[in-house]
Amino acid sequence: MDETGCERGQAELAMSLAGFDLEKAVRTIGTLLRDIVVVKGKFAQGARHEYGLVLLIADRRREHLFRARAVLSYNPALYETPLAEPWHEFERALYAGRLAEGTLQQASQDLERALVGRVESQRQRLFTALRDESAGALSGFLDEMLTAHFGRAALTTATAVDVVDVDQFRRLPLKSEAAVEAPVAPREAPLRLALEAVDDGDGPAAEALGPGDALWVRVVDPRDIGQYLARLLGPVDDAGPRPFEAPIEESFTHEGRRVLHVRLTPSVSGVVAVSPDRRLKARLHGAERWWRRLLPERPGARAGD
Repeated sequence: MDETGCERGQAELAMSLAGFDLEKAVRTIGTLLRDIVVVKGKFAQGARHEYGLVLLIADRRREHLFRARAVLSYNPALYETPLAEPWHEFERALYAGRLAEGTLQQASQDLERALVGRVESQRQRLFTALRDESAGALSGFLDEMLTAHFGRAALTTATAVDVVDVDQFRRLPLKSEAAVEAPVAPREAPLRLALEAVDDGDGPAAEALGPGDALWVRVVDPRDIGQYLARLLGPVDDAGPRPFEAPIEESFTHEGRRVLHVRLTPSVSGVVAVSPDRRLKARLHGAERWWRRLLPERPGARAGD
């Protein structure tokens, strides 16, 4: 009991299972102390396109809080983090979310402070729910904290509870174990967004555009991922995403429409379908860029220098 901090009943059970070998009992008692409770939560605010993860890890017997972590982001992929995965994988996803694009760093820190404050102010209620492993009470705890922090926003939340022993908490899986147990991730298909072309009465017709040309487009994809990427790919003002230039990598005519595929990033593309005679804001391959017209030509310079 002095060595591990366990209770008398747990010490007696460990000694009995170890054949009254004190050293062995001390080494193995961690597998009997299932007092570590992990609360994993995620939430989404659809109207504000904000997504977050919340993590609580505590020793319910000693009433000791190990960690209270949170992250808030514009990236909807954060909300796809599965709650059923092991607690250490969920925690790893939370920390990875802090470093990813679209993360609201200051807002994440404010949310984490609010979580810690809620734990301290509702300490007895929290640890009572942890001892009972009450998923409903713990979900209500997180819902109330989020509502108090964000106000009466339309929140979608989900919560899961894991109970692990002390040894499981202290020991992360070995690389060999992870290699055997981890499923092979399927290869993701490239993401394709719906785009809108920008009209230009003096621009080329859509049917004249092809690979190598550049087209001015605006992201109009209504999905959350589309709204998120619109913020990253181009400027955004009060009226929404503004147009930006993107290279055309494929073009063809289908059912009387000119279809243009443009490349936004190495893993994200977009598609525009317009009338073939529609004149668009575009730059043909090899055409002079606008800023070159502002520079004086150097004597003896060759074209393209």
